[in-house]
Amino acid sequence: MLKLKCPFCDSEYGLTEPHSCLGMTMAGRLSAFKSAKPDLHSPEEMVLLLSDLQPGLRTETYNVDEFVARMRRLTSAVIRLREIHAADRAIETLHIAALGDFVEGEPFTHRINLSEMATKDDRPFDILAQKRLVVEECSNLIEKCSTVFKRIRFTGVYGNHGAARSLDASKRSNDDTEIYYALADRFRGDSKVVFEIDPNRFYQILEVCGHKFLLVHGHQVRMWTRTPLYGIINIVTLWHQAIPDPFEYVLLGHFHALNYLNAVGTPVYLNGAFVDDDEYGMVRGLKATAAQWVSGVHPKYGAVWERRVWLKKEEK
Repeated sequence: MLKLKCPFCDSEYGLTEPHSCLGMTMAGRLSAFKSAKPDLHSPEEMVLLLSDLQPGLRTETYNVDEFVARMRRLTSAVIRLREIHAADRAIETLHIAALGDFVEGEPFTHRINLSEMATKDDRPFDILAQKRLVVEECSNLIEKCSTVFKRIRFTGVYGNHGAARSLDASKRSNDDTEIYYALADRFRGDSKVVFEIDPNRFYQILEVCGHKFLLVHGHQVRMWTRTPLYGIINIVTLWHQAIPDPFEYVLLGHFHALNYLNAVGTPVYLNGAFVDDDEYGMVRGLKATAAQWVSGVHPKYGAVWERRVWLKKEEK
């Protein structure tokens, strides 16, 4: 009769004879453990938080040309992150969570002046030029990412910088919304790219692998003791009651300070900005961050990884 030799204890046994030893038992348990976790490498989807681009703003380190350079670095980083994380799992969908303030706007009241709205070559850069440039650079981002992702879903909410300044203007009038619709028109014939835009409400619900993310720009959050943290925790609790759509995560822009916090059980991602040396954050005691969040979402476990994409070129 044909005999088999156990690789663990060197004993021989027949094909129809049961055999058990410590080595076989441990091997069986290891095999069972591996088969019990088949979803560890299940397909994931990526989420890019995109906000506070403000290419019309000029500081000592930021101008229109630097905005373009930082958009290109962001595009390359998203593609590289997909390559890294897709090594052992499928990542076919990119969600772009557009959180508003895609433009700086035009001079109004006392906030900014004409000298702050130019490139490093002092070329004039009004709101029309800002919107055209943002559409071009966001189109480049989508086009480049569509070469590695099978699907791209763009979901946008409006911010405060692009809001109409006239007292009798419609609340629907916002430069962010115009940019989103211009992008949607540009990719109208591309079945890989889908846009979710609703100018009638301040929030959007983005569903990723069955998990729901609340998208809000963030200027709706009130500040106490010169910090938005208390206001965020308070308003997230109220949003759970007021917003009819359930959500598990909150994505915010506006504050220019990259951060993460837990608001009474709800993970909140605060996105950074494209500029980190303007006075907006300084006067509020917030450390501005030229960075954007990228996250990976698993069907069972939700957000399982996140990466900070730094936008400034490293100084050597």
